Amino acid sequence: MLRLRRYRVFLVVAVFIILALHQFTSLGRWNPRSSTKVDLGGIKSYVKGGDEPHPPEGPEEEPAPPPPPPPPPSRPEPVHAPAVPGEELKPARGPAVPKEELKPAHAPAVSKEELKPAHAPAVPGEELKPAPTLVVQEQARLAPSVLAPSPTSMPTTSSSSSTTDTSSIPQSKATLAPPTIPDPAQENNGRGEGRLELESLTISLPPIHWTKSPEHYPVPSESVIQLPTAKPIAIPKIQHEPQRETPAEKAEREMRLAAVKEAMSHTWEGYKTHAWLHDEVKPLTGKTNDPFCGWAATLVDSLDTLWIMGFKEEFEEAVKAVNKIDFTTSLRGDIPLFETTIRYLGGLLGAYDISGGKHRTLLDKAVELAEVLMAAFDTPNRMPVTYYRWRPEVSSKPQRAGTKVVLAEIGSLSVEFTRLAQITKEARYYDAVARITNEFEKWQNSTRLPGMWPIAVDASGCRRVYEKEQSKLGTPEKANTGAKQEDVDHVKPKPIEDVQGAVDQVKQKLDKRETTPPPKSTESHCESQGMTSPPHSTRETFTLGGQSDSMYEYLPKEYMLLGGVNQQYRSMYEKSIEVVKKHLLFRPMTLDEQDILMSGALQIKSDVEQQQQHSTKFIAESTHLTCFAGGMMGIGSKIFNRPEELELAEKLVEGCVWAYNATTTGIMPEGFIAVACEDGKNCKWNETKYWDAIDPYFDAREKQRRRAMEQEEERKKVRKAYLEKLKKEEEEEKLKKEKEEKEKEGKDEGKDLGKDLGKDLGKDLGKDLGKDLGKDLGKDEKKGDKLEKRQLGESEALSKKASTSKEEDNHQDLPILPPTNVDKKQEVATATAKEFVYIPPPPMTREKYVKNRISEERLPPGFVSFESRKYILRPEAIESVFILYRITGNKKYQDQGFRMFEAIQRATRSSIGYHAITDVTSSVPLAMDNMESFWSAETLKYFYLLFSEVGVVSLDDYVL
Repeated sequence: MLRLRRYRVFLVVAVFIILALHQFTSLGRWNPRSSTKVDLGGIKSYVKGGDEPHPPEGPEEEPAPPPPPPPPPSRPEPVHAPAVPGEELKPARGPAVPKEELKPAHAPAVSKEELKPAHAPAVPGEELKPAPTLVVQEQARLAPSVLAPSPTSMPTTSSSSSTTDTSSIPQSKATLAPPTIPDPAQENNGRGEGRLELESLTISLPPIHWTKSPEHYPVPSESVIQLPTAKPIAIPKIQHEPQRETPAEKAEREMRLAAVKEAMSHTWEGYKTHAWLHDEVKPLTGKTNDPFCGWAATLVDSLDTLWIMGFKEEFEEAVKAVNKIDFTTSLRGDIPLFETTIRYLGGLLGAYDISGGKHRTLLDKAVELAEVLMAAFDTPNRMPVTYYRWRPEVSSKPQRAGTKVVLAEIGSLSVEFTRLAQITKEARYYDAVARITNEFEKWQNSTRLPGMWPIAVDASGCRRVYEKEQSKLGTPEKANTGAKQEDVDHVKPKPIEDVQGAVDQVKQKLDKRETTPPPKSTESHCESQGMTSPPHSTRETFTLGGQSDSMYEYLPKEYMLLGGVNQQYRSMYEKSIEVVKKHLLFRPMTLDEQDILMSGALQIKSDVEQQQQHSTKFIAESTHLTCFAGGMMGIGSKIFNRPEELELAEKLVEGCVWAYNATTTGIMPEGFIAVACEDGKNCKWNETKYWDAIDPYFDAREKQRRRAMEQEEERKKVRKAYLEKLKKEEEEEKLKKEKEEKEKEGKDEGKDLGKDLGKDLGKDLGKDLGKDLGKDLGKDEKKGDKLEKRQLGESEALSKKASTSKEEDNHQDLPILPPTNVDKKQEVATATAKEFVYIPPPPMTREKYVKNRISEERLPPGFVSFESRKYILRPEAIESVFILYRITGNKKYQDQGFRMFEAIQRATRSSIGYHAITDVTSSVPLAMDNMESFWSAETLKYFYLLFSEVGVVSLDDYVL
């Protein structure tokens, strides 16, 4: 019984221990359902209330169970200012607003009657046009475009308010922590990736759900820069008067128009089928691509193109899809301000305007997006953060604009935000971009190339100042070690045996000290400054090309959008264009001596500390992005009454057309280097100068070639001496062999003679021995003695020895066998190694070097090198061709444009859409699985308008 009780106690204790161990181990056990999901596949597009997201790209795998989604945060309703004074607009999701409340003064129809100017000509005999009533905002050079009508009636406030002082913006709280001081050592401060391929991320984070927070640096209401509302001035007309066309001309134009429309239909069908509500479709594989924020960039950006081409059903379907886009959430951790503004905000406003303001959803979504983007302007100097990190843990902290910001990304926001301010009557949208313009205007005459701005700018408003601090530790003798001074002073010298004990005692006291960490030798603080060059920049580039282009393009556009009442934009344009004409425009040397122009780049190297300009370098480059300059200068020549610049505009357009015609595919590359003529009026083809450009290091190569030839002569001498030495050694070896052979022959003759003599001597000796032996035998017989066995053995041994000697003589007479085949090969190899001397090939002559480069790199005549051989469906060239046609009415531009269109069709069309190519000089260019949104938003739109009637989307009524 006692044993049974002990057993029960033991059993209970064992069970208790097992349960305790199980509970303990389960607490630290990994739960795969609660872990962060790692996903290297395609990133989904998050849409509100839309269809099921597309599955991730890549191999089919069973995905890990996703974590439960967080509860959706409450999203603030967009707030609109009254569209009509005294009447408040209804909420974004409320009932529809009557058309009368949103309709601009001039309806956005395209009929000739409605597009006639509303104001009489200011100058007799010259017809002037009123301020634009409808606007189509075109994609900035790095992306696509939109449309937007501007109201003709505005509040009567002074236009001078646009120059309001922006030096000080009060903070919302006195205890607000200052934003991080920008570190000039970080070269990418303020920079990011406009196109960010989300598939390349190593880990997928949960999507961001943005909510509006109080601003850290709000603009007081009395300091907000108001829209200029003075009466619009009469702006000179841009377009030529419509001309009558023959039936044949009309038929040809309509045929070309139908071809462009079919290309758009093909593009849209591919996007709709394979990538609906995603940013882009991959035209080769049909996969989706979300390089921006996954907000359906192609759909939003192409809305105005659908309307203009008459795809009304597709337009209505796309507008309904826009309502599913949620601009407050994305997987991407930063918002590229520039790309988002021109593709999304511009696309929404353009579609809203071109469709007559009938689709309130477009305006609501534009405001929703604008509220998110406005958070990027919440900085001490109100200069925006061009890559807005909008995760709550980051966006809740104060921020500051970057110290190395791309010029175009911060200077190309004005058209979209201004148009939104005009529609909603919310001045703060205009205030955001007007402050940027003011800063650029202040800096324009103080750059290293006065009149223009470098491609990178410091927009932080903070000049980092370093100050040396006084050491809080005092002099080294009185440094605070943490130990009392008397503890050290009272250590008396002791006999040698006690010194170690004293040292240990002092060490113990010093180790117990509480030291104060030494302060930094320097501290820095921000000193307020305006727009300026990036810190420590020794070389700056000035160009109309990439990273600068749309900064200059937006100046005349903003002038027209504001009705010409703000002369600030005209002044800035005219100052910059004078510098462009003086320092950047050049005539390239062509084989057929065409009178064309291109726009290059100027690099200025300076000493930052001494503020001295050291050197300038002109680069005769031409890029596809720069092709917008012809259209811009053409419009500027008309609206700013600068007629002499229209000829320059035409030559710039012809330069881009020449670049298209020069390649194998008939398409201009992304960028190349040409040869600039010294005389713009007289520029004949110079083969020597062209070769100098292709082979700029000819002098060094020629020295190298001559040195190589001299070394070759030395090698020849050495080789000749070496061969003579080999020949002499061979002759000596031959003589030695002959001597040895003669000696050998003499020995053989001696042996034969010895044999003959031996035979004769043997015969004579035998005879004599026989006689003597016979006598001796006769005596022995008489005596009766027998031969002894020993004598017989000696006789046999002698006989065997004689026999062996004879065999050896026979072996010596045998012939010597020749070496085997292996031995022969070894001897030949050894002889070849002795005679072989490496002789490097001589350097190429200049003619051979240049011709090889031209052949291997497929350089068309006049091309020195390629900066990039790609074509990514860009619109800039056809945009300027279209504008020059609308200005001049010259039908050659329609012919040039259609040749460009056919070349693009041949090289880039796929079964899903149109793709970029890697090399325009190849007869079979490699396709790239990429189709950016500006292909349908801009490129096809300009092709279509080039062959449309002149009154369709007139440049006198729209800002493109």
